[in-house]
Amino acid sequence: MRKVITRSVPGRFARFVRMPKDIAYYLHLDDPQQIARLQHRFHGLGIVYGICNLVNQMIYIGTTMNPGLRFHKHFLSKEVENADTRERSNSHLQEAISKYGLSRFKVLVFEVVPFPADSTYSDKQKLLRDAEQRYMDHFPKVQMYNKYRATK
Repeated sequence: MRKVITRSVPGRFARFVRMPKDIAYYLHLDDPQQIARLQHRFHGLGIVYGICNLVNQMIYIGTTMNPGLRFHKHFLSKEVENADTRERSNSHLQEAISKYGLSRFKVLVFEVVPFPADSTYSDKQKLLRDAEQRYMDHFPKVQMYNKYRATK
């Protein structure tokens, strides 16, 4: 059962759910070297991660088989004025990053998803999507940036 924390915050952020246990977390996302450390540590691995707003506890849950490219799209390409680049990351998350700044976010790596040796690309995607959905189901919709696949 998930533990709900009630805080004295008016409106839609009055109820939060505790974050699941993470295997790694990264702060100071405004430092490109911190992003590079994150990309390097999980290079070539399938991971489930969260990007958490430290101000209001909103979270984006995602998966990737290419952390270097994915985190670049989330954090480093946000300043590029090319609309095609910006569309590749969650628009709600991007708006929050613009509003609060990267220093007010942290990345939580929840799980490294193991792939069987004979897995196809689509098999790996399915394993990642299933793992992602488990973490998305942990949070109420009002706490998530990616509401499109949340089932609660």
